[in-house]
Amino acid sequence: MTGQIPDEINYLGTWYAITAVEGTGLFDPTEYGFDPRPMSTGCWRGYVCRYLVADDRLTLRGLEIGRTDEHERISLHGVTPTDGLFGALRYEPDAPVEFTGRLLIGDDYLRLGYLHMGFVPAWLFADVRELVFDRGRLTHAYDRSAELAAVRERLGPAGLKPPSPDPEARRAWIDATFSLSYAYSWPTVD
Repeated sequence: MTGQIPDEINYLGTWYAITAVEGTGLFDPTEYGFDPRPMSTGCWRGYVCRYLVADDRLTLRGLEIGRTDEHERISLHGVTPTDGLFGALRYEPDAPVEFTGRLLIGDDYLRLGYLHMGFVPAWLFADVRELVFDRGRLTHAYDRSAELAAVRERLGPAGLKPPSPDPEARRAWIDATFSLSYAYSWPTVD
């Protein structure tokens, strides 16, 4: 398995990886008629988004999506595609996003070891922020770096591997690494 390319968000001039999503309203390819195909082993879900927070509003600024013949005819917010990475289609809209919920975002990846699959969780970043939105408007922003540093301290490199050799526990852990859940990205540790 391969580590996955995360969606990104530009917040206060810095590009962050989106490590967890709780809410509704982010880009959903099926709403626009896309049936994404994997672009590579590093992009199994078939698309990658780039968002921007400016003037406390969330917008979709970029999209790369696995190419199919049908996709080439799809316009996204009035934008036609160009050629992207890995044979994908690239869109560069400036489209408002009506997301309601919260995002956990990270910058400055800390290499404690190698995570062989899925998305990098928030606890592996030095700079972690939590952004809360209401219909695309940023309502709250929190610096969660200290809380995630405590998680990192407790988990250490052992957190990069399945917690148990039991096949069901391993499968659950693998599934979690490919999710963008808060439970995976910001685990509760005792």
